[in-house]
Amino acid sequence: VSAGKYIATANSSTQASCPQGTYKGSHTVTYGNTSSCSSCPTNYDDGAGATSQAGCKWTVPGGKYIASANATSATSCAAGKYKASHTVSYGGTSSCSSCVAGTYSLAGASSCTNCSAGTYSVTGGTACFNCEAGYYCPAASARQTCPSGYTSDAKATAQSNCYISVAGGKYLGTANSSTTSSCAAGKYKAA
Repeated sequence: VSAGKYIATANSSTQASCPQGTYKGSHTVTYGNTSSCSSCPTNYDDGAGATSQAGCKWTVPGGKYIASANATSATSCAAGKYKASHTVSYGGTSSCSSCVAGTYSLAGASSCTNCSAGTYSVTGGTACFNCEAGYYCPAASARQTCPSGYTSDAKATAQSNCYISVAGGKYLGTANSSTTSSCAAGKYKAA
């Protein structure tokens, strides 16, 4: 009898497919006898006609993973990690992935949530934090440092929010530079 099939009726050569949640390797059935499929392990009951126990599959819900081979229960992803719904074969394992910088998750998440503009998170973040002075934080991004010599107010969202303070009598001669020059004799620049 072919793998994934069985003989349901004595004195018959008709092979039936193993139902969902069962498996059977290739085997021999003597005339007048029947055969049956074996049940897949707990939770590994997705799919029909498996040819071996390793062919038994489990559709693991999002936010969970299979920590060890042959496990019959799923483990929730830790905060800062995620896992979408996925299929694992008996004997296999799966794992959660870390959220990238600019995103975060709570425990048991199937995806990460973007941080809003003016906030940030680190890789594996469990929350978003307000962007500090001297940095800017675009939406769903890592925290960025203002250019050398420049600062920003807290919760800045773009590099254009970075600024430099220039003392009276001084000016910036080149855009995006942090080098100041003194005003020429007879010229002035208020602070």
